[in-house]
Amino acid sequence: MKQSSTSFAVHRAVALRVAVLVLWAVLGSSTVAHAGAKWETIVRESGIRVLQKERPGSDIPKVKGVGIVKANLVDVLAVIDDVPGRTTWAHDCTDSRELEKSSPFERVLYHRSAVAWPVSDRDVVVRVKVDADYEGKRVKVTYKTARGYAFPKVSGVVRMPRLDGYFLIEAVGDDKTRVTYLVDADPGGLIPDWLVAMTSKDIPLNTLRDLRKRVRKTKANGKYRKFVDYWQPRFFPPVEKPETPS
Repeated sequence: MKQSSTSFAVHRAVALRVAVLVLWAVLGSSTVAHAGAKWETIVRESGIRVLQKERPGSDIPKVKGVGIVKANLVDVLAVIDDVPGRTTWAHDCTDSRELEKSSPFERVLYHRSAVAWPVSDRDVVVRVKVDADYEGKRVKVTYKTARGYAFPKVSGVVRMPRLDGYFLIEAVGDDKTRVTYLVDADPGGLIPDWLVAMTSKDIPLNTLRDLRKRVRKTKANGKYRKFVDYWQPRFFPPVEKPETPS
């Protein structure tokens, strides 16, 4: 009996999915199984540490990068706050737009990432929330998938089922800021094992490395001077000089 073309396509897709899972189990087991519920360092480069952690129920691990940016916390925040500007430093980001803004601390963004051939590009809509601790001199920019948000799908691009994570920005000295970037994603579709391994390292490493470059450039040319002038006194209030007796 002949199989229909639809039946053959379904069986082929299932077989490919199984093959990817087997490859992940064989090639990635030594890393993921060892990591268990703990973060494991997978690379140190350019002063940036990249770690991964197994996510229960997912083939894709959580990843994060930690590095120091030689700049003021507000200079770093200014770059991250510029949504369209993320195409200049966020790894493989080709489109970044603000879809909705309810306050300076809450908004909805669209993000698209280029992916290595033959895999299709990915995009996602996320809700972003900013929590600022002025006294502690730290900011956490959290993003979560905006499920159900009405934004049309793009032909040829896979809409990601999940993209959650955060940027944690902490002042650790004069003109020295520690940035932690965490990604917890389900890119959807079939992703080759080699691409999973490469992406786990490249996303946090290249994002933090290019963030450094972008901060250095925008600080030098004063691109975000207005933003910095507004937020700087909130994190770093001017010190009042004691009055000298006349």
